This record gives sequence, C-alpha cells and structure tokens, in this order.
Amino acid sequence: MDRGPDGQLQQVAKRFARWRRNRVRGARIPAPLWEKAVSLGRSLGVSRVAIALGLDYYSLQRRVVPSSELSSLCGERKKRPPSGSAL
Repeated sequence: MDRGPDGQLQQVAKRFARWRRNRVRGARIPAPLWEKAVSLGRSLGVSRVAIALGLDYYSLQRRVVPSSELSSLCGERKKRPPSGSAL
C-alpha cells in the first residue's frame, strides 16, 4: 500500500529510528537506508528529508546531487591565468 511521499517519509523515518535504537555506537548508516533517503531527497527536497530523518543536510545533499553536478550547477568556470601574466 503506497501512501504517497509523506507516507514513505514516515516509513523511512521509522526504519531510521529502529536502526538507531539497535546500532552499535559509531556504526555507519547502511546503504539501503541512504538509498531511501536519497530517493526521498530527490522528490521531497533535501532539507525536508534531512530534518525528518535526523540527517546532516550536507551529507544528504552530497548524495542527492553528485559533486560533478554541483560544480556545474554553481557555475564553476575553469580557472584562467590572470591577464598580463606570461605563459
């Protein structure tokens, strides 16, 4: 039964809570949980999902938008030597 994006977010939040209760301190978040968080981050927005799941915003953002895409979105340009410099 699919309850839409809000229902999915609640389900994943419950899975994160269960994992946090049972984890060994310092253990990394399992890949399947990250995959669910990334999927929701793409559809619902990184901020909303990070808050609901108790994740670091930037950790989730890095997974939702790979660094190669981030640099192109930020309009990063190739560095040019300053004018007047000898090559």
